[in-house]
Amino acid sequence: MDNIIPKEYIIQDTIRRELEKRIEVYPFDILYVDQKDNSQALLKLSFWVEEDIDEIKKLINYSSLCDKTGFLEIRETTTIIIRGYALLNFLRSIGLS
Repeated sequence: MDNIIPKEYIIQDTIRRELEKRIEVYPFDILYVDQKDNSQALLKLSFWVEEDIDEIKKLINYSSLCDKTGFLEIRETTTIIIRGYALLNFLRSIGLS
């Protein structure tokens, strides 16, 4: 029997490594959820410090995104949730798409 690691775990691990390497951001929680047809992927990142949210926004060039509806930041819990075009832009910025 093959030892199969779900795609989501591989993506989560890659996101963690790329954030640490590219912008020295160290999230304490990463959750990536994807439908089988890739139609509604969702990424939740939680950080130790609030400033890491700003680093992610710089990474995806948030200020120039024309559709910001896919980016939700919750500063009280240092968490962001990304979906849609914002997620695609994020994945591209770390070399995953």
